[in-house]
Amino acid sequence: MINMRLAKTQDAEKLGKLYYDCWMQLYPNIVAKDKFQAITLENAINDFKKTKCRDIVEGWVGDELVGFCSFGNCRDDDCLNDTGEIYRLYILPEYQKHGDGRRLVREAIRCLGREEYNQVVVWVLVDNVDAIRFYEALGFISDDSERNAKDSPLIERRYFIHI
Repeated sequence: MINMRLAKTQDAEKLGKLYYDCWMQLYPNIVAKDKFQAITLENAINDFKKTKCRDIVEGWVGDELVGFCSFGNCRDDDCLNDTGEIYRLYILPEYQKHGDGRRLVREAIRCLGREEYNQVVVWVLVDNVDAIRFYEALGFISDDSERNAKDSPLIERRYFIHI
């Protein structure tokens, strides 16, 4: 079982490395090869440095970062002000299917609830069947909204949950 905490600014390199490693391990059958070339370890680390690691729940086993869930205000124009969003959830494959992802998402939702959000959305690639099942098992429901993933022809579908 993981130990959870909010991320610290100095965790940017570990978060970037975890994100990069998970992306490379989890998406080769879903995402086109040219999309992989656009993601570099350096860019991943810099993204976390830019945000100063705000609004991220981390999962640790000993001194190893094994997962994280980032969250914040919903970025969709059609969402109400009381809507939060799960931006990213990544867990090393060997730590999946043990309930730790659920714990990270639930903690992120709890944090959003404390900030007076009443619902939470998440965008999931339509081809990522495991992620869709995961979020549906947590109670998320699709509102059938779809969009192209950032800089990609891949399609994402929006799911929401009331909190």
